[in-house]
Amino acid sequence: MNIKFICNKCGNETFVKPLYKNATCNVCNKGRYRAYVLCICGNWFKADHYNRQFCSWKCRCKAQSTGRKSTRITITKARSAQSLLAYHVNKGHIIRPSTCEECGKTGQRIEGAHYDYSQPLKVRWLCRSCHIKWDKANPKNATYRVALETSP
Repeated sequence: MNIKFICNKCGNETFVKPLYKNATCNVCNKGRYRAYVLCICGNWFKADHYNRQFCSWKCRCKAQSTGRKSTRITITKARSAQSLLAYHVNKGHIIRPSTCEECGKTGQRIEGAHYDYSQPLKVRWLCRSCHIKWDKANPKNATYRVALETSP
């Protein structure tokens, strides 16, 4: 990440980080250095944090979508089954067990794996690794790939 420091009095630029936060300028000894970060669009912007990389939300979205060719979309029936199960678990109508039904692991987050999305409350309680294995062995075709539109 390119960071430059500019004095707020004389405009002196340096790419070397000052030794401490409110360090005075080496040229005028009056001003304080302010950090500016180079965005992917080519603009320098005043950084409120050193870990901020983008000048706007638009630049961030553009950087994150670069190189992606497709995305996965979940069918509505699966989403509604997942949200209904989450509702009943949050209300306390269904108790989430602490052990995996497949491997017996404890101390990990246990997920509800649907047998069929038309019966949203009939689930197996599996750890994440067992859930992935079970979904690969018994696919329910709940998600599908969609090609992303590329703008010139």
